[in-house]
Order: sequence, then C-alpha cells, then structure tokens
Amino acid sequence: MHWKILTFVTILMLGTTLMFGVPLALAQETTYIGVYPSSITNVKASDTFAVKINISSTVPFVGYQFYLYWDRTYINATDLTETPPVAWSSFYAGAGLEWDYNATHGRVERAALGVPLVDVTGDFTVATITFNVIKDSPPNMVVPLDLDHENTFLSDASGNMITPYYVYDVDVHLIGEIKVTEPPTSPPSPGNFTTPEPFPPPQIIVPPYVYPITYVTVQPRPVIYLGGETKSPIDALTLMSTIPIWIVLLIVIIIAVVTITLSISLAYLYGMREHDKERAKR
Repeated sequence: MHWKILTFVTILMLGTTLMFGVPLALAQETTYIGVYPSSITNVKASDTFAVKINISSTVPFVGYQFYLYWDRTYINATDLTETPPVAWSSFYAGAGLEWDYNATHGRVERAALGVPLVDVTGDFTVATITFNVIKDSPPNMVVPLDLDHENTFLSDASGNMITPYYVYDVDVHLIGEIKVTEPPTSPPSPGNFTTPEPFPPPQIIVPPYVYPITYVTVQPRPVIYLGGETKSPIDALTLMSTIPIWIVLLIVIIIAVVTITLSISLAYLYGMREHDKERAKR
C-alpha cells in the first residue's frame, strides 16, 4: 500500500513539473536581442537602409548591452537613434557609433541601464541604425551585420546575465550592377576572321654520320727554347743552321787540342810508371 502512494506522489510531482516547467522554458526561449529585419536584399551602391535592434523578454531586466559589427568596405553606418524603454531614466555607456572602428570594420558599442533600477518585460526597439551602401561589387556580395554573442546580453537587478537568451544577426545582400552583354544583331563580316594556317609537316632530323678516326702518335722532335724577351721553340736542325761556320771550326780545334793533350799526358804518365818499375828491379 505504501509503495502505491509513493508512486502516485511521484507521478503527481512529475506532472506538475511538466505543466509549469514547459511554459517557463518556452518563456525563457523568447528572451533575445536581434537585428530586424532578418535580411536586407536588393540594395546597391548609393542606396540607404535602416535596421532596428529589438529586445524581447518575459524575464524582468534592468539593462542591456550590444556590440554590432560590419565590413565598412561595402556599407557603413551614418546615424544611430536610441529608444530605450520609456520607464527608464537611462544611463548610457560605451562608445556608441564608431563608423571607423578599425581599418576594415565599423561598430556600434552601447550599454544602457535604467536609473533608478526599474524592471521591465516585453518587446522593445532600443536602437535604429541607418546605413549607406558604399560598394556593391562583386555582385551578390553578402555583408553580415554581426552581433557579438559574448558581449550582447540582458541584465537583471542583481547584475547577472539573464540566461538562456538568443542573439540574432542579419545579412545584407548587395545585388550590384550586373552587366548583360547583348547578342550582335548581325553576324560579323568574313573579313573579321582569319583562317588559321595548317601546321607545318613534321621535320625529320637525321643525325650526321660520324666517320671513325684512327689516332697516330708521333714523337715530336726535341725543342730548344732560345733566350730573349720572346721565347720561341726551335728544333736542333734549325739551331745548327743558324750557327756561323767559324764557331764550328773553333769548337773542333778545341776538341782536338784537348784530345791531343790528354793523350800526351796519359802516355807520359804511362812511361814514368814503367821507368819506376825498372828502377825497382835493379
């Protein structure tokens, strides 16, 4: 009996949680900060358009903050109008509209707080931002209006971020100037066309015939280098033809004198040796 009662109580508690918990969750899901409208289409250079920053919350909040970025190469903001909840005497923080935030992007940085703290719920348009299209090429360019999710939120009276919440961005579609080339009304004259020349026949390249070569080694004649500023090779025969005849005769005489002197000296020495031998025998 006791386990049946316990089971009934458990089912009753689960049913109560489902009855009251689901509407609460659905209510919290409607808490968001977003850009309206959800998309901007068919805009081109020199056009202007406006977007709104909308807040919706069924949970009481006393302040909000949002950071909105865009690529200012193509679009840029020209005006910011703020409309916080009328129940607030608003205190603002943040730099506001910074069209030249950095070299490529513009930004809106804004926070607002009700003073004194006044809880509000419902739907609000807290800002309207006007943009001008600077450049629309290439065509069909998409430029996002990006709400920074980490720095965009609602705050309760205790200074806490209200969760869960949603942040919605928007894309700007630039149509650009799409040029359409009209087809020619009449075919071009034959003179505008040139008949391509046929490819030349392939050339057959025959390598040249290489005749065999037999190498014969020839021993060169001896070479003598004459002294002087310029040395030139002269062989022995050429050298002999350049020597005067009297020098040749002088050389022959000197050789003959030396030969005769050596012969007489050797003969004299031999005679002296024999004479000494005879004396020794006596």
